[in-house]
Amino acid sequence: MEADAGLGRFLLAIESGLIPLDGTSYLCIEQLDRLSRQSIDQANELFKKILRANVNIITMMDSKVYTKDSLNNFMEIVYSLFLMEQAHQESAKKASRIKSVFNGRLAKLERGEKIQYAGQIPGWLKKTKVSGVFEIDEAKANVVREIFTRKSNDESLKKIADDLNSRGVIRLRNKSDGSKLWTTGALSNLLKAESTYGVLIVKQTTKIKSLSGNRNEVTELGRFDNYYPAVISRELFMSAREKLREINTIKDYGRSTSKNLFSGLVYCGYCGERMYFDEDDKMLKTGRKYYRHLKCIGYLHKLCDKGKLKYDKFESVFPWSYAYDAEKGSAHTQAKISALSSERLTIEGELALNRDRLESLTAAFEASEDYDADFFLKTSSSISRKISAKQQELDSIITQISFFAGSVAEPLEFDLTNTSDRDKAKAQLKKILAAIIVYPAESMGFLLFKNGNVQSIDAIARAKTDMKAFSYFAVYAKELRKKLESGSGDAKLKKIFDALRHWSD
Repeated sequence: MEADAGLGRFLLAIESGLIPLDGTSYLCIEQLDRLSRQSIDQANELFKKILRANVNIITMMDSKVYTKDSLNNFMEIVYSLFLMEQAHQESAKKASRIKSVFNGRLAKLERGEKIQYAGQIPGWLKKTKVSGVFEIDEAKANVVREIFTRKSNDESLKKIADDLNSRGVIRLRNKSDGSKLWTTGALSNLLKAESTYGVLIVKQTTKIKSLSGNRNEVTELGRFDNYYPAVISRELFMSAREKLREINTIKDYGRSTSKNLFSGLVYCGYCGERMYFDEDDKMLKTGRKYYRHLKCIGYLHKLCDKGKLKYDKFESVFPWSYAYDAEKGSAHTQAKISALSSERLTIEGELALNRDRLESLTAAFEASEDYDADFFLKTSSSISRKISAKQQELDSIITQISFFAGSVAEPLEFDLTNTSDRDKAKAQLKKILAAIIVYPAESMGFLLFKNGNVQSIDAIARAKTDMKAFSYFAVYAKELRKKLESGSGDAKLKKIFDALRHWSD
């Protein structure tokens, strides 16, 4: 039966015995239609499967609790079926309306009609009140032309970005955190945009769900030449694009491979920004010397003076033992992790219940003028203390799991001078890590696993378990949560916050 990634992992935990099946476990959802938007038959089977396993289901919207006994309650089953069918029908109608609009616009494009296909238009065009009428913003178009010309002349992205920022040239479209600075990533995206020479590419994105996680499958539905007014020639686009392609095919130690094994994973602990690979070279008497570093955006733009890390040393001393094969290792340690994981799930359930109780109690107090204030204060205080105690227990368990996870598995061995092994090492890091947080000035950092486990590393080398170091990490987690909740954080940090959920509460 198809289930989304989160629910799929929950069902797998039930089948693996990681969730207690004595009636004390709860699955909390906003309302029953969030359980599934499949057909009523499939959704009902999923609903009954969870209850048969003796796992309770709580719908927070109406505070309704479904238990194994509910399977024998005719009215409760009928009510649940009604909600599921309603959700399925609403989902089908919405999908049909969206598809109809999508196909209508595509048909107009195929007939040669000029329409504004999407809400956003390229940043170098002006928004007009007439659909399908595009007007060039010459000031911004000149920036586009400059960037393509400079890249075509083989100028580095970093040099172009630094120069644009030093001149106060703002980005064509601000980042999600409001930043107006040019980055190498923003330049790279612009240099890949075929809309610069007038092409509109219509794509359809389909979300593919599986137990290993969600992925987007993109299908190109059509290309429409001369849709936008061109601001550069196709020849200039191709020339710059070829120069961009060349820097992505890198010769390293005589082989063609990716230089940065930690691409997209490393973040600066000081300013919270992503760290990028940077390479400089100098001609010495003994030959050309290459200097490779990881630098955060803040450091590149002189906003953070500590976000710089020597890449070659970091790669050579990185604790590769954590890129492990989790299916191998000590049976005793595996059993310990399994027991801790089971305890963790129980505490998470208790935390969720207590938070829901506190939220419901607060809502009731705020909604009623006759609510007993003394009762509210005493009860809310008691629940808050329970939440705090359970959170401390949870943090302790996560720390223990992190410690044992380092010793449970048989390390995967990589020959980092071999192209194939480098690709495998990079893929394995992407598979298990949400992020690597580093503090170069303190020679320390953290490996943050996608399952929420955390392992500290010192000297950017050896793994260790140091509660003082973890206090650093707890502060980082709380600051990241504040940043994201205020809307000022980069959307790409969301995956880190998801893994940090137990540290940032």
